[in-house]
Amino acid sequence: ELQTGAIIRTLTNSLTSSFSLYALEEFPNGNLAGAYSSSIGIVVWNVNTGSVVRTITGFSGTIYGMKMLSNNILITCGNERNIRFFNTTTGTSLWTIDNLDSPVWNIDILPNNFLISGSAPSIVRVFDLP
Repeated sequence: ELQTGAIIRTLTNSLTSSFSLYALEEFPNGNLAGAYSSSIGIVVWNVNTGSVVRTITGFSGTIYGMKMLSNNILITCGNERNIRFFNTTTGTSLWTIDNLDSPVWNIDILPNNFLISGSAPSIVRVFDLP
């Protein structure tokens, strides 16, 4: 509870108990959350029950940021030097923005439906979302 700072639930399972988590994202429905572990991939939890809903794998590098869209699309960025889009219902990769010249440290969605990303050295890119 935010009022008391008490832990309501700890989301863990045998997959994630011994690995570091690098990125977290709340899903718009408020019932699911995603976390990235370098050894597993993205684990999607039901925050009400603590159960794992899905695991998304296939990453060759560390994910530094995630952003969830309202249409069940999860966007990821990291040291793979790309931005990837996933369907969280099926866990499948939808498309990728490739060939970025440096790791992508963070992403966000602007109110006009543009995707903004931050990379080193001091590179900010704005993309039109498909």
